[in-house]
Amino acid sequence: ISSAASSIATASATDKANDLAAVQGTAAYQSLTSDQQAEITSAISNAGSTASSYASTIASDVSSMSTALSSLTGTTTTSSGDSSSLASLQTSISGIASSANALLPVASSTVSSMQANIANVNSVLVNQLSPGAIQVASGVSTAQSTLATGASALSTGLSTYTGAVSTIASGAQTLDANSSSLMTGFSTLQSGTSALNTGAQQLATGGNTLTNGLTSLSTNLSTLSNSLNKANQQLSLVSVNSDNAKMVSAPLKEKKTDKDKVDTNGVGMAPYMISVSLMVVALSTNVIFAKSLTGRNFTSRFDWAKNKLLINGIITTMAAIVLYIAIRFVGVEPNHPLSTFGMILLAAWTLMALVTALVGWDDRYGAFASMILLLLQLGASAGTYPIELSPKFFKIIQPFLPMSYSVSGLRQTISMTGQISDQVRMLFIFLLIFVVVGIIIYRPKYENE
Repeated sequence: ISSAASSIATASATDKANDLAAVQGTAAYQSLTSDQQAEITSAISNAGSTASSYASTIASDVSSMSTALSSLTGTTTTSSGDSSSLASLQTSISGIASSANALLPVASSTVSSMQANIANVNSVLVNQLSPGAIQVASGVSTAQSTLATGASALSTGLSTYTGAVSTIASGAQTLDANSSSLMTGFSTLQSGTSALNTGAQQLATGGNTLTNGLTSLSTNLSTLSNSLNKANQQLSLVSVNSDNAKMVSAPLKEKKTDKDKVDTNGVGMAPYMISVSLMVVALSTNVIFAKSLTGRNFTSRFDWAKNKLLINGIITTMAAIVLYIAIRFVGVEPNHPLSTFGMILLAAWTLMALVTALVGWDDRYGAFASMILLLLQLGASAGTYPIELSPKFFKIIQPFLPMSYSVSGLRQTISMTGQISDQVRMLFIFLLIFVVVGIIIYRPKYENE
């Protein structure tokens, strides 16, 4: 009986735990709120409390009966051990009888109480546990139905949510793609607004200026009208004969004064070409008269110097005279005629001394060096254009070439003020240097050369 009561209590507790776990495992239960879940859990947990109570009572009664039987068994054993004494046996039997008489009513009462408790347990199981289980099953079914409906609604809502999220994402991408255009348009709108404001201000300013101008125009037109009336009155007093017309048409006479007297391009190029001509005269003279007039070689250095001074000097002087007459004949009118002739003569002697010194050193190489110097002086003498327009090389060598000073000196005497002191000084220095160097570097030629 005690074992059955324990089994009933254990089974009741197990059933409650299983029912509670089954209900808690359903989706309907999990979809409920925490208060609803607590209410269902409490209902299931308290459904079998009466059966457990009766099972506990039965177990307690069985324990009491077991204790009484144990006492009876101990008494019987004691009586069997003392069989030698009849008095003791009788006393024990009397004790057993009284114990049995005392125990039987208790046992009977206990059995009756146990039967009543079993009946109560059965009644509780039938009347309370079964309706609770049915109620739980109904609640589970209702929860499942509600859960299915909620799941369907949730699925529909998720589909709608997914579509809305996709639409939002597409719209966000479109917004992001067009944000730069929107900002550009906004910036353009701001710039246009600023330009519009500026234009409106300019228009307002222009309107004010126009108003002021119209006012001034009206005033000036009135003044012009008055002035024209006065002019008309004054013109009526003026005589318009031929003399007055000539005076009005030609009030001034034009007079031209050319201080530099450069009428043509030839006048401007004359200093340059005169210097080139003198250099050519020096080259040709030294090539033609390389030896003495008799055709023999010079006997000494001083013999060479004396002969060259005589022959080349005469040719140089004659060339200067002929050249001066020629330029006057072609129409060049120097501002300073004597200075011009003197400059031509000095330049001729200087260039003749240069070429004579080189040819006296060596006939072939000296003549070649003279040609090279002529070419260098053509570029560095500033005869056609200012030296500032020439390459840097010619600017560097210009001060060291005699033709530079002859060109600038002749330009002063022919067309300008005649300030030639610097040019004359430099040409004299070049002349002395060339004469001295020519005597030093001269190499005598022999008949077999």
